[in-house]
Amino acid sequence: MQAQAAHTDRMTALGELAGGIAHDVNNVLQTIGGEADLIERHCRDPEEIRRLARIVLRAVERGGAISRRLLAFARRDTLVSEPVDPAAMLKGVCELLNDTLGPHIALHVELEAELGAILADKTQLETVLLSLATNARDAIPDGGSLTFPQRPRR
Repeated sequence: MQAQAAHTDRMTALGELAGGIAHDVNNVLQTIGGEADLIERHCRDPEEIRRLARIVLRAVERGGAISRRLLAFARRDTLVSEPVDPAAMLKGVCELLNDTLGPHIALHVELEAELGAILADKTQLETVLLSLATNARDAIPDGGSLTFPQRPRR
């Protein structure tokens, strides 16, 4: 009975992991697809194409990071904590989100100019923020506002 329960727990965990991975990969693919569509529509504006291409490249980097995390999980590697500038990291995430969220969702960021670095696994933190924003988008299909506040509101 214990072995069967342990197997059931492992299968449940594997299912949850697969669902999370699918969600992360879908976020990356939505960004790439959306930006490719915009590139196609702005084919006569070289500056806009370059800007959109940079967003696509960052999305591809995030996709690679998902793959690296999967490989780390398979090998049981640990995540790497490093100093991360939250304002710069959030700016990069917001560039992806502006087009991913669509025109019906206003994106707001409330950050102090000099926050200082935080210790985090940057890729993991970006993935969490992208996932939260995508879930928020799905929760407000008729549009609205998404705010990343300086501090949690009470």
